[in-house]
Amino acid sequence: MMLVAFGIGYNFYSFVERIDTIQRVSFFSDNDRNKWGKHYMGDERICIPPDEIKSLDNSLVIIMVENETAKMAVEKQCDELRLQHIRVDEYFKRITFGLEAITWPQKIQRNRIHKFIELLVHGTTQCNFHCDYCYVWRKEEFHDGNASSEHTPADIRRALSVKRLGGLCHINMCALGETLLAQGIEDIIYELADEGHYVSVITNGTVSSKIRSITEFPEQIQERIFFKLSFHYLELKRTNTLVRFWNNVRSIKNSCCSYSIEITPSDYLIEEIKEVTKEFEINADGVMPHITFTRDAAKTGLDLYSDLSLDEYVSTWKQFDSPLFDLKTDLYKKKITQDCYAGCWSYRINLMNGNLQSCYQQEVDGTIFDDIESNLPIRTVGKNCKLDYCFNNHAFLAWGDAPAIGCCNYLDVRDRIDANGEHWVKEPYREVMRQKLYENNYDYIGNWPDYEMLYKAGRKSAILIFNSPDYGNLGDHAIAYAEKQLLAKVFAGKNVIEISTEQYIRENLLIKNAVRDDDIILLTGGGYLGSLWSWLEDLSLNIIQTYKNNKIIVMPQTIYFESGRYGDYEKKMFKNVITSHSNIFVFVRDQKSLQLMQEMSIDASKYGFCPDIALSLNLERFIKNERGNEVLLMLRDDKEAAHSLKNNIIKMLLDNGIPYRVASTVIEKRINLLQRDKELTGLWTRMAYAKMIITDRLHAAIFSVLLNIPCIVLDNKSGKVFDFADLLGPSTNGLNKCRSMADFISIMKYYETVEKIDVFNREYYYKEIKNLLLREIN
Repeated sequence: MMLVAFGIGYNFYSFVERIDTIQRVSFFSDNDRNKWGKHYMGDERICIPPDEIKSLDNSLVIIMVENETAKMAVEKQCDELRLQHIRVDEYFKRITFGLEAITWPQKIQRNRIHKFIELLVHGTTQCNFHCDYCYVWRKEEFHDGNASSEHTPADIRRALSVKRLGGLCHINMCALGETLLAQGIEDIIYELADEGHYVSVITNGTVSSKIRSITEFPEQIQERIFFKLSFHYLELKRTNTLVRFWNNVRSIKNSCCSYSIEITPSDYLIEEIKEVTKEFEINADGVMPHITFTRDAAKTGLDLYSDLSLDEYVSTWKQFDSPLFDLKTDLYKKKITQDCYAGCWSYRINLMNGNLQSCYQQEVDGTIFDDIESNLPIRTVGKNCKLDYCFNNHAFLAWGDAPAIGCCNYLDVRDRIDANGEHWVKEPYREVMRQKLYENNYDYIGNWPDYEMLYKAGRKSAILIFNSPDYGNLGDHAIAYAEKQLLAKVFAGKNVIEISTEQYIRENLLIKNAVRDDDIILLTGGGYLGSLWSWLEDLSLNIIQTYKNNKIIVMPQTIYFESGRYGDYEKKMFKNVITSHSNIFVFVRDQKSLQLMQEMSIDASKYGFCPDIALSLNLERFIKNERGNEVLLMLRDDKEAAHSLKNNIIKMLLDNGIPYRVASTVIEKRINLLQRDKELTGLWTRMAYAKMIITDRLHAAIFSVLLNIPCIVLDNKSGKVFDFADLLGPSTNGLNKCRSMADFISIMKYYETVEKIDVFNREYYYKEIKNLLLREIN
């Protein structure tokens, strides 16, 4: 039976990795057309449209979505398509996994491009052509130099290692003269491609010996090489190398290498357009070349090298129907004012000496051979572009350096399909060129101010908070907010750096190279350990497995495993990961979790009890002397909900004329570090006016206590809410447990009688939490 995983959401990677241990999933599917054709697990498997599942023989759709409404919608869709289907939780009840380690955060990076590197072969000024429109020789004149670098190919490979760069890169090699005349250039290309990078070479296509050498590399190396062939028609005719050019094109076409052919439009070439068109009809199976823009180095801002007006220029060359030309036309002379990630996601590097720049006209920031084990320095351009316009927008912007600028991808400006249906750009390079850098890197400008601190050269050891939330759960944000406040007070002078969940998923390879052995790692607290929230559990286990040399502290957590085969398996894996780390301590925040750690026979020296860190928050400034008359309903509608009283409670409130309002600690949007304070402040302000709160959410209960508001709590699936109520002792400080409608009716007397309740003794819990942290971190 062929398995299809339907629904690419938060838990997708976790579920697929587990299912693969029993039977490999063949395809992925989703209703979002933007996901179609993409490779999500770092291998050959792609996401297909739902309609295409019908063409698969004997398929079973495993529904991966979490929301109940969404599950039902997908089930109906499968029924309409007459597809066999099963929910993933039901599927898990029937199988036994063989997974021993969480590896998907690294797996999914295997074929994702994380940086675009412009590798400048400035030691080579020699060229066998002298094109009239060449802005290099018109500015600097050609010389006889053919040096490639002061460093060996092996040194260059180490300086540009996948480990150091945080993943695979697209590296574009271009000389001031003809790139393939550079001494030993084929050896450098080989080393970089063998490292795993995708390497593009700009050439005039006439240096046959070097092209032959490259097309004789092993196939797995050839697949990572792309020739950007410049078709200099007038020079090809002048030097009698036109036949040689087309022979070399055919050699590349018959290899596993990819290629593209591009013309730099010159006024001198206009009268030759018909001949050029004929050349491509005969020798390129009817497909026409891409068209770029000419640049005049003598003019300010590298303006057009043409006597035509822009409109005349566009009208003349648009006939080739080139997306490359269209992109350059659209963005010509448009100043980049949006945030640009050059200097983080892309660099300019002088191969001769290794000098490093964020982008054009930016200052040199050392060399790639400095401190070769450290990450490259981050000097993000942001809104400080020094160019009149991005004249290499077909590279930097098509790759996605500026996320706010919507444009085609790099594949669009390089690929063509000939009359035989063959692509210039072959797999796997095609998949690479489809990608955008902002899909594979963390978009931190204006979102995450801790980001650059992590990668700062020579930084001191720090406390790193992993799994910091950037999703919409304000309870989890309150935990992270409290953790950072507390750490800043207790460990003044020690750097505290947050690493968000999304950042870790996208950049775990880069992060790995930045973490020092003397950094202390904290996994942020919450209720996500166990089998309920697989993706967060997986990130935690992956981090613990990855950082064997670091002290790791798991901040106060609820741990919960569902009963049955799946929960038992997850419990076993959790135990193995915890016990295999020699320097870890797990804080649990409730008695059930504490009991679970004991039942798993985990060494008692590895865990202990600590109240939820949010209890250390001081919310006194939000407490209102005069509150409204509304009851605030803050009830779950996710997999942690464990009651069915919601409708009955609402009916009773309505029947008794009691005003109520529905609210939540979860909002349907991403929340970044800079938005956290505002969102929490807004939540606490809204809650403070309630006369009473009814909730089954732990942090809504905690906030009600800190805000001195009476609260009726229903339990959740893991039992953490009632456990919190029990933690407060016999005097529940206005926190009342409700197990049934009878309980609720008796508790509702508070609505009529309560005026105020005793102020919660926050200081007691604050000191306890602080002392426990001091003990473990020191």
